[in-house]
Amino acid sequence: VFNKLILSKNTREQADRTMFLPPMVNQPKDLTSAWESPYLTINESVFAGNQQNAHGGEIGLDVVNGMNQTALAINERFIAACEELPPECSEEIDQKWSEFKRESEELYKELIFEGNRFYFSHKLDQRFRIYADGYHVSTQGRPFKKAMLELADKTLIKLD
Repeated sequence: VFNKLILSKNTREQADRTMFLPPMVNQPKDLTSAWESPYLTINESVFAGNQQNAHGGEIGLDVVNGMNQTALAINERFIAACEELPPECSEEIDQKWSEFKRESEELYKELIFEGNRFYFSHKLDQRFRIYADGYHVSTQGRPFKKAMLELADKTLIKLD
């Protein structure tokens, strides 16, 4: 099948930059029901997956709100000193890994440029386990992804 639609260079570049929704750089809004999202511009259920997981029972939104409101940052010294190693995989996956790593590194730079303070949205499954949204940056990803994150608000603990 031949596609007769020709996209402009700018449109192609914008399409190439699309990715899984990154962490929020604005502080998320508090949830008041299971049918809201912490995003400022989109709304979706707090339940992960299909809507069969959602229900009208009592849920601990205070826990989800607390996790959503926790500001994180990229540890710049860590990502400068350590390299994310690829998983052991086939040649086809190696090509996707290279693209994923490039996209991740671009996102790290953007988040740092925007002040290196960001927030994850969290979702619940039907058993109320909590999962952070994230792909290129994640608190629940591979070891490198978890190790590169730190709390944005630091407190000095003095020892007597």
